[in-house]
Amino acid sequence: MRKRYKLLIIIFISFILVLIIYKLCYKPKYMYLFIGANYNNLSTYDFNDRIKYELKDNKLVYKEILEPFIIDEYVEMLTNNKHNINYYLKNANLIVISIGVNELNNYKEIDSSIIIEYLNNMYRFLNKIRDLNSKDIFLINMYSSDYKLINDKIKKYTAELKIYYIDENIIDASNSFFIKDDMYLTNKGHKNIGDYILKRIKI
Repeated sequence: MRKRYKLLIIIFISFILVLIIYKLCYKPKYMYLFIGANYNNLSTYDFNDRIKYELKDNKLVYKEILEPFIIDEYVEMLTNNKHNINYYLKNANLIVISIGVNELNNYKEIDSSIIIEYLNNMYRFLNKIRDLNSKDIFLINMYSSDYKLINDKIKKYTAELKIYYIDENIIDASNSFFIKDDMYLTNKGHKNIGDYILKRIKI
């Protein structure tokens, strides 16, 4: 019996030691999910590269979804869990959403029905993401002042849902340019986005 007790004590102590070592040494992975347009300026280094570099010591797991950003398709993506997106949304420590500028710019004329549908889908999309994740979420919106009503509404949605809002005021409009209707950012623009995000995330 004594031998059995001694063995149980040894097993128990070993278990406690393993737990202590695990707690001291284990560092959870940090998941970064990026969705949308990255405004890559055709160089080898954009704001995502900067963020990933600064987080490299945190066992970074990076996932990106770079499909053309059409808001109703993204709502559908969440509904159907395409690309297993809900898993990444639930487990991400950092989510950056870049809504691009092509969807609205592709319309020759925008009427009230288009605006209402776009904004309703945008709110549904952001609200669903916030329901799935309570951590750091950033939204990048580079639509110009020509879309003042839409910009104001999206900014209001992000404030309500406690999502960080990044626009040309933070990036500096002088750091953006178009090539054949596609938007790009200068290296300074990418740095401004990266710096803004890195200063606010909780690690």
